[in-house]
Amino acid sequence: ASPRILLIDELNKLEGMTDPGNVEMKRLAEFLKTHFLANDKQYFVFSSHVVSSSYQLSEFMDSASRRRVHIRELPLIANLSTAKDTFNNSRLNARQLLHYGCVPALVYQSVCAVLDPTNDSYLPKMNREM
Repeated sequence: ASPRILLIDELNKLEGMTDPGNVEMKRLAEFLKTHFLANDKQYFVFSSHVVSSSYQLSEFMDSASRRRVHIRELPLIANLSTAKDTFNNSRLNARQLLHYGCVPALVYQSVCAVLDPTNDSYLPKMNREM
């Protein structure tokens, strides 16, 4: 089989995720297990702002797996001065930074790029390691 990746954003928003007796969630878990987790080169990637989603999903799948769950947190901007320096934007304020959860991509897209979309000087000066 050719490699496949299934991406689900906000997995925690699926109704029934917290109800272990939910038949629809059990059917979804069986589908994911059969088509994405039990085969080589088949992957399932999801985002969630609730860490327990990975545990709840594995409970629905009702089996131990050799595969690991990798949890990646979003990088956050440490403070306002770092944000101003990183984005070369002295007009950035604390309220804006907090409103966008200190997430660099949200701050850039919502505040910096809107000010002058043709000016690339707002692009971050730092390199991120993956």
